[in-house]
Amino acid sequence: GRFVYTIAPDDDSVVEVKDFGAGVKAIHGVKWEGNLVLITTNEVTNSLWKVTTAGFQTDAFQGAGDTAPAFDTGGIGFTQTSDVEAYYLAPSINRLFKITKTGEMKNVLSGKDPMVDANWADSVQAGDDDPPPTGLLAYQRTVFAGKAEGLFGVDLDGFGVSLLKRVTKEDGNGIGMEVYDPYVIFPHSRGVLRFTPGLVESVGLEQEVMNESPVKGPFKAFAPDQQWLYGALAAVDGDTYILWARERPSLGPYTWDTWVHLDARECEAMQVSALNSPPRMWIGHGINAAYIKLSTGAGAPDPSSGGYEFALLGTRFSVKYRFGDWRDKDLPKINVVGKSLTAARFWEISYAVDGGAFSNLDIDGAVMRISSDGLATFFLPTSVVGREVQFKYDFTTDDATATPPELNFVEPFAVPRGSHIPMYSVQLYLAPGVMLDDEVEARSPLEQFNDLETLLEQASPVASFG
Repeated sequence: GRFVYTIAPDDDSVVEVKDFGAGVKAIHGVKWEGNLVLITTNEVTNSLWKVTTAGFQTDAFQGAGDTAPAFDTGGIGFTQTSDVEAYYLAPSINRLFKITKTGEMKNVLSGKDPMVDANWADSVQAGDDDPPPTGLLAYQRTVFAGKAEGLFGVDLDGFGVSLLKRVTKEDGNGIGMEVYDPYVIFPHSRGVLRFTPGLVESVGLEQEVMNESPVKGPFKAFAPDQQWLYGALAAVDGDTYILWARERPSLGPYTWDTWVHLDARECEAMQVSALNSPPRMWIGHGINAAYIKLSTGAGAPDPSSGGYEFALLGTRFSVKYRFGDWRDKDLPKINVVGKSLTAARFWEISYAVDGGAFSNLDIDGAVMRISSDGLATFFLPTSVVGREVQFKYDFTTDDATATPPELNFVEPFAVPRGSHIPMYSVQLYLAPGVMLDDEVEARSPLEQFNDLETLLEQASPVASFG
C-alpha cells in the first residue's frame, strides 16, 4: 500500500511512519544486516527505500554512496535510492537478491551498500519482461523467482530457466510463494505446487478427487511454522479462509484443515513472529492487520494452554455421505459425542440431503443441539430420504479463553429402501352377537360388510396403526 506503519509489540499501538505519495505502493520489504530494512515500491525508477532505526551506523557499508542519518535519540529514517531498481528482494546466506519490475535478477554481496547500483552484479533475466514478477525466494545459495509463466531459477550456466511446465500463464501466479523446507511452495490459478530439484507435486485442495467443502479458491499467502504450513485462501465469494496443512504421505501429500474465516476480507500477507508471547501469526487484509495467538507448546497444538484464544462462533462441514450406495436411502439418525459442553458452549447439527438447504430440526421439530458431555442421538424426520447427506456443525461458546466445546465423534446412519411393494392381508370375522367391550354386535354379517364398503369409498383416508 501507500503507507508504512509500525506496530509496537508491547501494546499493539500503530503509528504511521511513511507516506510514499499518491500512486505509489509498497511491494515488498525485508530485514537485512542488523537494523536495516529495505522496502521496494511499484515505481519504475528509484524504487528501493532504506529504512533505518535508532543506532544505525552511517558507515556500515563499504563504499557507501548514499547513507541515511544516524539517530542518537531514537527514530526511523527513510532514504530513497537514486538509481537502484528493485521489485522484490530475497536475503540469502552471504548476499541479497533482487528482481526488477521487468524480471531482471541481480545480487549484492554482504557488507556492500544495496542502495548503490554499481554494487549489484550477475544479471539474469527471468521470463518475459511483462507482467511484473510476483515473488522472489532465496534457498541456500540459489534464488527462485515467481512469474506469471511459473517458477524460475538459475542454471549452472547462469541463465534464467523455467522450473515448472504445468502452470497456465496468469498474472497472479506465484503471489504468496514461500519456502517450506525442503520445498518451494508455488501457488497458481489452478492450485498449489511444491518444487524441489527433480520433483514437482500438486499439494493444494485440487489434489482431492472431490472437494465437497464450500472452501474453494486460490491460495494467496503462506507461512511455515515447524511442521505446519498456514495458507490464506481467497474464496470465490470474497472471503478469506486461513487453512493449515501438514504432511500426510498416505493421504496428501498434505492434509488441509480450515482454521479461521475472514468475512469479506482479502489476505495476501502472512508472517509468524515470536516478538510476543505467545507467538503470533500476523495476517494482512486490505489496509488492516490482524494476528492470531499461537500455541506455546513448541509448535504443537495445545488447546489447554493459557495463551490460547478461540473464536466465539464457527462452522464445520462434513463430507457428503453416500454409504457406498447411489440409490435413495432412509437417513434416520445421527450419533454425536461432545466434551466441555454447557448451555452456553454447544454444537448445533444441521443436515442437507442431495445438495438441498440445511435444516437443524429433528423429527419433533426441535433444534438438534448437544450441550452436555457424552453421547447424544438425534432422530431426523421421516421425510429425510435421499442418495447423500451432508452435515454442518455450528459451535457457540461464551469465552474466548475457556476450554472450547469439542465434538469428538460423529456417526450418521442410513437404511436402504426396499424395492418390494408392501401388501397387507386382512381377515374379517363377520358374525352377529359378537361380544365387544360393553356391547353386543347386533348387525348381520352382510350389514357389517356394507358398512366397511362405505368406509372404503370415503374420500378421506382411514389410518391404521399396529
